[in-house]
Amino acid sequence: MSNMNTEKVLECLRDVAYPGFKKNVVSAGFIQNIDIKDNVVTVDFAPITNKAEKIDQMVKDIHARLNSIGEFEKININRFRPYEDDSLSHGQQMTPLQAELLAEGQIPDPDVLGIDMSVSKASLGRADMAPDAGYCEDGPSVPEGPIEAGSKEYEGIMPVYQWEIDPHDPEADSGGTSLTLKGWEFHLWWQVHSKGLVYASIQAMREDTTEHEGKAREHPVGRSEAVNLVYDLERKGVVAIYGTVGDFRPFVEAFYEGYEIEKKNK
Repeated sequence: MSNMNTEKVLECLRDVAYPGFKKNVVSAGFIQNIDIKDNVVTVDFAPITNKAEKIDQMVKDIHARLNSIGEFEKININRFRPYEDDSLSHGQQMTPLQAELLAEGQIPDPDVLGIDMSVSKASLGRADMAPDAGYCEDGPSVPEGPIEAGSKEYEGIMPVYQWEIDPHDPEADSGGTSLTLKGWEFHLWWQVHSKGLVYASIQAMREDTTEHEGKAREHPVGRSEAVNLVYDLERKGVVAIYGTVGDFRPFVEAFYEGYEIEKKNK
């Protein structure tokens, strides 16, 4: 029987770098799940990159790091999307968002940052803007800040409760659920802060119904929108909500139903 648990394994995986970045595979959000049974560990790995060599390198490094612990007889690494796959484009050069704007009668702006130089510049838009914006082949470089990069703790002039939320804390009052509302499938995750605040992350998804007419690739998982909100348990109301959607009301309703506020208020 292994003496390791998922938290210890997760901490060990912080030693595995994301090639080309200062982040590791944990801070980059690539580790989706860790399961330990007897002396077998299974890691669900979902890197967000289309660089096959980087994916292979990270898989090798994860295996090597877990093997160095000396606690496991077998190491399984399952690859999951959202790693980018060239096959998803189906050879189309227009994005789903551009196709939707075109369907609504608006002429979509081309992508500002053109990275893939194998495609004609006409379909890339302003590829020359990428270097000026600080972007390279692998994305933007992280600017230096007043706090040293990689600092895990913040001790400043006042507490920031949001930064104290830890999805990997096994002792925290956390939960999640899924529900369907107004044709959208909502996925809800929350964690209760000791100060009487509930931090929630809500993702809404539905099938891609836009008629692309072969001009653009379809969304591989349909339309997807995300919103975060903060609910005050004492005042029984939302004190903050943010995201990039046009209408926050369905997300508030989804949180109300998913977190079962009506039951909790009785």
